[in-house]
Amino acid sequence: MNDVIIVEGNLAGKGVCAGKDFKKDDVVIHYNLKPLTEEEFENLPEDEKMFIHSHKGITKLYSEPER
Repeated sequence: MNDVIIVEGNLAGKGVCAGKDFKKDDVVIHYNLKPLTEEEFENLPEDEKMFIHSHKGITKLYSEPER
């Protein structure tokens, strides 16, 4: 993915910058959330649990660069 670039950041150690000029209505990032089973969630390292989203009883993990 060349549209966005992952760089060193201040909040979670990483940041996302534009790798090109975006026009109005361009999609910057398509979210690819990975559904997790309860066991997969429990086995996640603690520093990965900040990248989860739960909705309607389903827990999903954000991948890069969506994080």
